[in-house]
Amino acid sequence: MLSVLHELEKKGYTIDYIDVDRFGQVDMAAFEQAVGEETALVIMQLVNSEMGAVQPVKECTQIAKRFGVPLHSDIVQGFGKLPVDIGSWGVASAVCSAHKIGGPKGVGIAYLDPSIHWQSVYEGTTHQNGFRAGTIDVPGIVSATIAAKHAVIEQPQSYEYALSLQNYLLEHLPDGVIATGDIATKSPFIQGLILPHVEGQWMMLDCNRAQIAISTGTACKIGYGEAMSAMLAMGTEPDAARKFVRISFHQAISTRDIDEFIRVVEKSLAEFTPSS
Repeated sequence: MLSVLHELEKKGYTIDYIDVDRFGQVDMAAFEQAVGEETALVIMQLVNSEMGAVQPVKECTQIAKRFGVPLHSDIVQGFGKLPVDIGSWGVASAVCSAHKIGGPKGVGIAYLDPSIHWQSVYEGTTHQNGFRAGTIDVPGIVSATIAAKHAVIEQPQSYEYALSLQNYLLEHLPDGVIATGDIATKSPFIQGLILPHVEGQWMMLDCNRAQIAISTGTACKIGYGEAMSAMLAMGTEPDAARKFVRISFHQAISTRDIDEFIRVVEKSLAEFTPSS
């Protein structure tokens, strides 16, 4: 999404990036001040993909509608995990990825408010009323639809399980490791951690050797500093941001997996204890 916004800036569009607080939640006063008659579109991620902050999409949509401004929401990390009702929220459009809810990779799900007029950006395209070019992937669409159905049905149970895993992790974190975000309001499916003296890249490699998959950012932005940009926006110092790692929870993870992760973290921290 940031890449698209940067491209629009190159074409002459003015993009306002709204500040967030130390928990990664949007500054509502700043948001209200930024949205006005000249605003063309508001773009908002429902759940931050680095540390799980949940944004007030419904409230922001209501503010945007005062000026007739449509709001587009990235609900990739929220759909099937949190209660999501984009119809009642009033968003103009929303997107998510099938593989995040147990569906096939490479299949996206897009919602467009039926009352919103839109036109194709692909001249001569006829598939899906001009929404995209190329032959549609029917098996992928069917699989994504079934996955979405199950994800919505299982959402309450999935949430409670992820919450239990998050709580277990936080109760057993090694000394000096800081959990990011407001635990009371963030999504329990994603947890960002700031290590005391080991860089995130090193910890990720150490975990890989132990067959544990963690990251220093989202997979779609590996190598482009996405996690650091998120941490810096929250007021984290650059040196601390480089010590950031991200973990996520799903049904296949158990507390034994978390125990193994904590063991690797403790081992790495002990090996690289700074000299006094």
